[in-house]
Amino acid sequence: MRSWRILAVVALLVAAVAVGGWLLGRSARPLASGVARTAQAGDLSVTVRLDDTVVGTRVVDVAVDDASGKPADVGAVRLSFAMADMNMGVSEVVAQPVGAGRFQARGQFFSMAGSWLVQATLVRDGQEPLQVPFRLAIAAPGEASGPLNPLAADAPTILAGQKLYLANCVTCHGPNGRGDGPSAATLNPRPADFTLHMVPGKHTDGQVFLWIKNGFPNSAMQAWDKRLTEQQIWQLVTYLRTFGQATVAQTTPNAQPGAAGGAAQPVAQPDALEPAKREELTQDGAAWLIANQRRAIEDVHARRDAVVRLQPGEG
Repeated sequence: MRSWRILAVVALLVAAVAVGGWLLGRSARPLASGVARTAQAGDLSVTVRLDDTVVGTRVVDVAVDDASGKPADVGAVRLSFAMADMNMGVSEVVAQPVGAGRFQARGQFFSMAGSWLVQATLVRDGQEPLQVPFRLAIAAPGEASGPLNPLAADAPTILAGQKLYLANCVTCHGPNGRGDGPSAATLNPRPADFTLHMVPGKHTDGQVFLWIKNGFPNSAMQAWDKRLTEQQIWQLVTYLRTFGQATVAQTTPNAQPGAAGGAAQPVAQPDALEPAKREELTQDGAAWLIANQRRAIEDVHARRDAVVRLQPGEG
């Protein structure tokens, strides 16, 4: 009788373990769809897949394959998340194994819209950990993440974007990007205020790119895909970011744009500004903008005002 009871208890434990494993497998199945990025790391192919590219609770899959395309022998995968647009620190998680060479993590890793740096650290027996970086665009709820901005925010890009803005955007959005250009009073809704909409965490560069390319629904914002190339639209998006950077600099004196890990360098706070000049931003001036963002952004606004006064028919 006692043996029968022991066998019954053992059977129940085995059944419980089997059901628990089945439920765990159901909740941690590899994603069949979503947005994926693949990077080559030595002889390994590493793919990071998200169930969606929107702020909120996300599922992140990591698939590691060897040179033959078969799942690689990886002991563990650590994931780190950092926002590229501003310094919000770094969050880390250990992904759970869901199969050979397959790992998964679930959580609120992305707290706001923008460009995010995701690094997968692969742990293998007898080898140094292998770090594989990825860059992902995470959208605000109800918006599209859009494509990644392929351009660096360097001097030539910002200079080109400024020229495009002065030629095409000032009449509606105004010299300071506040949506108060000469034509703004006749428009309903009013043009966007870039000092509010281009701050980090509001919209992705890709979403802004799509709005410029395809137009903004139910507004006077037309599609520019027939007048501007994709390269020019990206230059314009990159320049528009300077309006949001100026807002951050004014509201948070000690703010340091860029994620931990060096996406952008800390910004110095100047003691004084140079007098505004009456010419467009020169190549040297644009380089100065990149080296010292706060000082340059305010100077750019002053120069932009001067250009508009000197060229009243532009735009």
